Amino acid sequence: MGTVNDSADVLDILRDSKFVTARDRDPGRPDSGKLVTPTVETRRDLPVRYRDDYIYIMTRSTSAASTPLAPHQVAKARDNVKSLIETATTNSKAKQLRLEAYRLKLSRAMYTLGLFSGKPEASKAEIKAGLKARLEDWILYELAWNASEMVNLERVGVSDELKKKIIENVKTREYNIEKWREMWDEVDDDESDKDKDGDEAEDKEGEEGYEDEEGYEKEEE
Repeated sequence: MGTVNDSADVLDILRDSKFVTARDRDPGRPDSGKLVTPTVETRRDLPVRYRDDYIYIMTRSTSAASTPLAPHQVAKARDNVKSLIETATTNSKAKQLRLEAYRLKLSRAMYTLGLFSGKPEASKAEIKAGLKARLEDWILYELAWNASEMVNLERVGVSDELKKKIIENVKTREYNIEKWREMWDEVDDDESDKDKDGDEAEDKEGEEGYEDEEGYEKEEE
């Protein structure tokens, strides 16, 4: 994952703030090859209803992305989402949860973009921690949306068509969550493999050096 993928994340998130009506032309999501972990598509009616909220969040998140406040902003959004997941039992709370999840996802995407493209370059340990934190927040985003959708399912008058769509989305998010948890584990596995390869290379170099030294001694004899 690199700057191209992070930029695609940001563009994908900002896309939801561009719909004024449900009939607006959809610019489409970034190329699937650039979106490493695409979240479930938001139903079109919601970005239209939340547009002013999205723009407000977008303005604050992007302006703070390159400041020392960025990590604090991400941490605060994460705490808010975790708190609301437990209390989102009404429509107003469900909306608040979705908006905080949007804030978290955008803040994390902006922060990760800065991590990959910033000067001085981030260390391997910082990049590894950033990638794992990004996956954790993507998982939390999907969990938040599933929690809010459960509130929708309990509403009176929800059409069968909408219920079917909600249930499909919930199942897809559950699949994403499971897959991303495996990816989170693989970040450590990849690092372990690199360390192992590096150790083996050093051992091999040591053996070769010893043989050369032996050969040199024989010539001296």
